[in-house]
Amino acid sequence: MGRSKETIVAEDRLKEMFDTLVPFTGSNGGLFQPIFRYGDQKELSSFLKTTQSQDKPYPLIWLEYPYTESHTINRVKLEGVSLVLAVESNSVMYNPERLESSFKEFLLPLWDNINQTFRRSNTIDTVENFTLTKFPNYDTRENKNKTTTIWDAVKVTFDCSINSNCFKAGKVEPNPVDYIYYPYKTRVELAGGRISSEECTRAYIESLINQD
Repeated sequence: MGRSKETIVAEDRLKEMFDTLVPFTGSNGGLFQPIFRYGDQKELSSFLKTTQSQDKPYPLIWLEYPYTESHTINRVKLEGVSLVLAVESNSVMYNPERLESSFKEFLLPLWDNINQTFRRSNTIDTVENFTLTKFPNYDTRENKNKTTTIWDAVKVTFDCSINSNCFKAGKVEPNPVDYIYYPYKTRVELAGGRISSEECTRAYIESLINQD
């Protein structure tokens, strides 16, 4: 038996919104669109293993399983849903450096962008209150003896409801300075290599043109 047409698939609805997020511009001029995936810890470990030899999947938006869905005909309410936002890091930076180079420059602006997208979307209603937990130097290993990915990450937990309206993205204005992404770099390595806000703005405009 196929699923009912009225059943809302929350993952699909979230992906619609996340696909409209402003891309980050890398130090090499490349664009990095945030990647959305979902699952439990085992699924996350499997995902990271399959992407080790490919392009790094960052910035990453990971929807944690499990969470609770309460369905009506045209709406689903999500309770205690958590999004983990992550960028690749390393084990040598101290926390003050991580706060500046990972959290303030990448992760918190990414959440602000997501939150703004939620507020302007016609398909999701969120409560104003949310909890945010910082994870500096987060080790994604299940087994500490295996090769791992080191993250700086934030986990945001909130309640929301998603409806069945045809999705329309609200206009989100990017801050060119906030959405510059330098993968795998430390603050020291970036000291002489920052790109200008004008270059970032130009890359963002070009990305919009390419999406048309």
